[in-house]
Amino acid sequence: MPKGSCYLFLGPELGEKKEAIDSLRSMLAANCGGAPPEETSFYVGENTIPEILSIALNGSLFADARLLLVKNAELIKKKDEVTAVCDYLNAPQNDTIVILISDQTKIESALEKCFEKQKDHKKIFWELFEEKKTRYVEQFFRQAGFTIDARAVAAVLELVENNTDALRQECSKIALFLRGENAQSFITEETIEHLLAHSKQESAYTLFSAITRGDFPRSLSIARALLAAQTSPQEIFGKLAPALRKFRDYCELVRTGSDTDFELRKAGITALGKKDYSSARRIYGDRAADTLIALTAEYDIATRKSAQFSEIYLDLFLYHVYALVVRR
Repeated sequence: MPKGSCYLFLGPELGEKKEAIDSLRSMLAANCGGAPPEETSFYVGENTIPEILSIALNGSLFADARLLLVKNAELIKKKDEVTAVCDYLNAPQNDTIVILISDQTKIESALEKCFEKQKDHKKIFWELFEEKKTRYVEQFFRQAGFTIDARAVAAVLELVENNTDALRQECSKIALFLRGENAQSFITEETIEHLLAHSKQESAYTLFSAITRGDFPRSLSIARALLAAQTSPQEIFGKLAPALRKFRDYCELVRTGSDTDFELRKAGITALGKKDYSSARRIYGDRAADTLIALTAEYDIATRKSAQFSEIYLDLFLYHVYALVVRR
């Protein structure tokens, strides 16, 4: 019977985090003669801690090993729940690997202390720096037999979720399409806009685009779709905040007459992004960026303090954003 162990995977970089989980999954299978482990995913907030621990403490009936993924681990906050989880982490079930997972970079300190003796079992997957993401996209297409210009790379990074898992998926779709009837070896910004801007799935970025247009019904619809897809409000606010900070930079460049193509590119603003920022500036005004950033921070904090009301807080955030348009 495989020895039990626990891991803590933190941070926003989903692609590398997924690869680490895949590696543990493969290790379990190799230790059990090639048979895949029994796998279960839990979402703290939807699954109770007693429910998760009850399943963790019962051995597998159908496989030699189990892999339990406990997501949204940052929501484990109540003292009795933290104590109960710590008790398990210090004495895990023999046939089971438990991975606590969070997009945040910190969770309750008592939980993190359980990994002090096994520091290699705790890892923070940091968001890639802009230059690394740029190289990732360039290398992906070069290995796939394409050449992509700098503006097209910037457009990919503007339109795709900020992690290597999402980048890999979307770049694979682009490469597959361009190998078909519309075969071409050189990828331009217009190609990216055509393939991604008009066919992308809902994300925090499509929500931001709806907000920049002042489209309240569309914003609510996208928010509902994201929540239904298990995207947490905290993750949504985490993606909106940098987009709004870039909007503030755009407004400042326009206000000072410095909004040349060169200066916009220096600020990381692509032609596609410029459309959203220009629309937001027209609808909300030059000085609205700071107000929007403050609202995002306020409701992000509120959702973390009262997770059970997080969906309501997301709605209230959108109502307050829309009120800025009505009052103007």
